[in-house]
Amino acid sequence: MSNSIYSTPLIIKLAKKLGVDLNSVIGTGLGGRIRKVDLISPGKSKITSVQQHVNNNIYLTPLIKKYAALKNVDLSNIKGSGFSGRIRRTDIDKNQGIAPQVIAEAVITKPENRIEYDLVRDLAIMAQLSTTLEFDFTNVLKRIKGNNQEKLLPIAYLIRSAILGIQEIPIINATLTADLNQIKYHAEVNFSYEDEIVKYSSNSIIEDADNYNLLGLTRLIKDFRNEPRQSAKNPTFGIQDQSNTEILFSTPIVKSPTSALLSLGKIQKRPVSADNPESSTSIAIRSIAFVTLSYDHRIIDGADAARFLSFVKQQIENKEFN
Repeated sequence: MSNSIYSTPLIIKLAKKLGVDLNSVIGTGLGGRIRKVDLISPGKSKITSVQQHVNNNIYLTPLIKKYAALKNVDLSNIKGSGFSGRIRRTDIDKNQGIAPQVIAEAVITKPENRIEYDLVRDLAIMAQLSTTLEFDFTNVLKRIKGNNQEKLLPIAYLIRSAILGIQEIPIINATLTADLNQIKYHAEVNFSYEDEIVKYSSNSIIEDADNYNLLGLTRLIKDFRNEPRQSAKNPTFGIQDQSNTEILFSTPIVKSPTSALLSLGKIQKRPVSADNPESSTSIAIRSIAFVTLSYDHRIIDGADAARFLSFVKQQIENKEFN
């Protein structure tokens, strides 16, 4: 062993304990350093000293040494194709005449009638912000439970409330023109819909959403989940339903050509403070969910976003809302 090769105190102590002369040991570590495995089991390795020290400037990984030992390959005869001449497994296989494994390229057919979107582009172009409020869905769930007809969906109530909110604050349903100089207010209200089953790329759009009542919205969403319906129209607003998952809330990305997206998280029972008829505060168990509005801050002011969310929240929590 060269005196220039440093041995750690642990190696020196172990060598004394095993009665091994470090000068007789060829190190397999970086720069020829002696490792613990060189002292304990020098006979277990099938790699010769020539293999270990071929081209001292080329580092051999333990995995390559083990692989070479399994294949009974002399590393001194192999020219590495890796970085700085390092030997790779493919070099060992090539030396033995084993053809490299070819991974077939999967051909992805371009779907028809799908929304074309680029999340990276949308994040780069839009000044995207998100605002979140807690919504009390207790009254909504009571109405759903008390309905003797077809069971309505909570997301249908949120969509209906969002429609009313757009009528109050039209900027939520607007976009910038291509030259970025004007704001285009959409006369139509077309909601793109997505959940854990219905993907955004399926182009499932609630066309003229303001023409549907709660039952109509519920039936349409159930149809989407059975078989996503493709639309030829572009969305003007986005709806995301995560109430059937374990996700409490998220900050979804607004996707072109829309400027805002409303996301419903999981509805769960939680203790909250509530006012009682005696005008005092008490603790009540309510069905609470986080609702997030992501929006393009270039055209939708934060105050407008807050007013829109607050208006939708009032509709959801209104006992008379139908």
